[in-house]
This record gives sequence, structure tokens and C-alpha cells, in this order.
Amino acid sequence: MIYIADTHAWIYYLLNKLPVEAEKVFSKVEAFKEVMFIPTICLNECIYLIEKNKIKLDIDELFLRLEESG
Repeated sequence: MIYIADTHAWIYYLLNKLPVEAEKVFSKVEAFKEVMFIPTICLNECIYLIEKNKIKLDIDELFLRLEESG
């Protein structure tokens, strides 16, 4: 199955705060059993929230996790 994440779900994933059912989907994606697309606007919104100190993430870590995901 192919999934498309929204900003909210993706940020919760990055912060390890996903609900159980969503965590199952992201786990399948991490194991390369499913495919998930992260729209460019999600990346933009995430960077904006980091820069405004609304969420505690490191931009370098954000891009590293994107690279690792393939």
C-alpha cells in the first residue's frame, strides 16, 4: 500500500509520539514493507516549526532521517 503523510503525522513520528495504529503503519514503512510519501509542503512546514522553536527537532537530524528512509 502507498501512504501519504501529512505534516501532523510526520512530526509526531519524528518526535516518537504517534498513536499505536499510526506507529504500526510507520513501522511497516521503516521495514520497507509499505511506501510512504512525504509531500514537500510537510518538509517546509516542519522546517518552519523548527525555526520558530515550536517543535524541538534538529534540522540536520530531520534531513538525515529523510536520507535514511530512501
